[in-house]
Amino acid sequence: MKHLGLALGLFFALGSSGCIVVSDGADLYESCFDTNDCDDFGAYCTSIIADWPEGRAQNNICTFGCVDSEDCPFSNGDPGLCVDFGGGFQCYEDCNTGLDCDPGFDCGDIGGGFTICLPR
Repeated sequence: MKHLGLALGLFFALGSSGCIVVSDGADLYESCFDTNDCDDFGAYCTSIIADWPEGRAQNNICTFGCVDSEDCPFSNGDPGLCVDFGGGFQCYEDCNTGLDCDPGFDCGDIGGGFTICLPR
């Protein structure tokens, strides 16, 4: 009983402190269904379509608008890359290999010696 009282005391102390934060949303450059899924302030969910030799793939990611690549946050030690595919400049996750990308994405060449994580 003594342990139950201690556990309840800790529960109420931590619960009332406002220090417990549970996040089940998507971080920057991760898959999302809509903007409400994106955890980073100012991030929005946008669709990406990639054409691969075996066919077209589509997925959504949490991203930011940008002016240049310095506006894009790092992810997995790689800088973000500011790219415009015709819908305005947005940050994408830079990569060296597919291992740098989240599941459902692969490292794809976008020309000019640049590669980003694209849906696969």
